[in-house]
Amino acid sequence: MESVEEEEEEVRRIVTDEEKLEAKNFNIFDLPDVPKGLPPHLELQRTRVVCEVGAPLHATGTIYSGAYISSGVDNSVNLENFSENFKVDVISLTKTDMVFDMIGIPPG
Repeated sequence: MESVEEEEEEVRRIVTDEEKLEAKNFNIFDLPDVPKGLPPHLELQRTRVVCEVGAPLHATGTIYSGAYISSGVDNSVNLENFSENFKVDVISLTKTDMVFDMIGIPPG
């Protein structure tokens, strides 16, 4: 029979530094069954303006950088990323009118 001290020794488990580091660096989004990114309807609202007859939908952007962090999406503004991703496509140009798309900037 094992003594009480030996039983207590088996129950007590000391967490190693390696296990602590692994737990600290754990990211739920690394698990294979956790969906990544936003659901399609939120991604549409985040990245597009929908033009309706009465008024545009989702014309204002989400200002708070942590709005989608629970889904693993970083919504923060970074000047380097902005300058790399922003572009203007001119659709048509006349003496009086110019039609263009601004890509990579929130519409609001």
